[in-house]
Amino acid sequence: MVKNITGLPINNNRLGRISIAVAPSDPNIVYVLYKSSTNANGNDHKFFGFYKSTDKGASFTKMPDGILPGEFSSFGWYFGQLDVSPADPNKVYLGEIDVLYSSNGGSSWENITNSYSSLTWDTQHPDHHTLWINPL
Repeated sequence: MVKNITGLPINNNRLGRISIAVAPSDPNIVYVLYKSSTNANGNDHKFFGFYKSTDKGASFTKMPDGILPGEFSSFGWYFGQLDVSPADPNKVYLGEIDVLYSSNGGSSWENITNSYSSLTWDTQHPDHHTLWINPL
C-alpha cells in the first residue's frame, strides 16, 4: 500500500530521483529534494521541489524554489547529494555541479562554489557526489 504523506507530491511516473536528509542534531527536521521528468518514465530529471518537515517526516512544507530550478539542467538523475550540518539543522548543503548552501533551512540558497565563474567547461569537471561537513 502506498501512503501519501501530507505536503509531498503524490507518486506518479514523472517523479524522478528523491534525495532525503535528516538533521543529525535534531531528528525532527527532515529535508526532501524531488526531481521530475518532462515525460512519463523519462530521464531528464529537472528540479521539482524542496520540502521540509519539522515532525520527523509525518508532514512536509514546500520551501521557496529560489535558485534551485536553474541548477540541475537535465542532470537531476545524476546528482542527489543532500546533507545537513551535524551541528545546525538549518544549514543544508546540496551537491550537484556546484555546491549550494542554505543557512535558513531551505528558505533561500546560495551557490558557494561557482564552478563555472572563472574556468571553462573543458578545464574542469566539478561534479559533487559526497560531502563532509566539519562539525566544529
